[in-house]
Amino acid sequence: MSTQPIPAAGVVGTPTPAPPISPLPIMVEIIGEPAAGKTHLASLSARPFLIDTTPKGESRSVFLKNAKDAMRYIHIGNWTELVTAVKLAGDRTDVKTVIIDTSSDLQDMAVKEYLKRNPGRKGVMQYEYGRVRDMIDAEIVFKIAALTPNGFGKNLIMTSQMKDLWKSSMDADGAVHSAKEGRQRDGYQRLDFESDIRLFVFLKDEVVNVGTPNQKTMSKRYVQVAKNRFIDKASDKWIANINPTWEDIKGLVVLNPGEVIPE
Repeated sequence: MSTQPIPAAGVVGTPTPAPPISPLPIMVEIIGEPAAGKTHLASLSARPFLIDTTPKGESRSVFLKNAKDAMRYIHIGNWTELVTAVKLAGDRTDVKTVIIDTSSDLQDMAVKEYLKRNPGRKGVMQYEYGRVRDMIDAEIVFKIAALTPNGFGKNLIMTSQMKDLWKSSMDADGAVHSAKEGRQRDGYQRLDFESDIRLFVFLKDEVVNVGTPNQKTMSKRYVQVAKNRFIDKASDKWIANINPTWEDIKGLVVLNPGEVIPE
């Protein structure tokens, strides 16, 4: 029988603190209506590289207005090209932030790739979407952002569009009716908990130069913070709104000693 003293309940010895990690990549989701400025805000990030997953390459013109370097942009059309683009961006020492625009198009590519890997199928069953998302995480998300031997340790930004929210109902005669009930986010579902920071970008019309010959109405961009894992939302340190700049996004991150965001 052991003669060692029994520790008090819940005490298992003195834990060894994990050493600080430098750099600390951050994962950001930018949500908003079409043309609200998601790509614009993402393009302001540190040394960006944008992977355009949209069907027609819709991100190019907006991104290059800020990045001003066509070698930091690539338009891809399928999963194989996406994996190649991730490695291209990950291997570049002059790239610190990888942008995927948009996450809903990324999901569509992943579903097609899953069906390609499982021939003979016409569609993905509901229970299989977990496998599709595991594939996205392993081959894309954590490949970009993870601080592991197989990861690139880059900041990752994904954009997510808004779409119509519909609700179906059946009347007494058995006829099904659909009605629009508002708008909802259309993006990669696991960003709900995988992202460090989630931002909602929107435009608001404001009257400027009031009372002067130059009075006019202009759209102003606002950014609301929907999630920030670095700060307790119930604390007085919570920041609910920021300016649409990369510096303000970085300001949401509370670092430990020795940690820095890739710049």
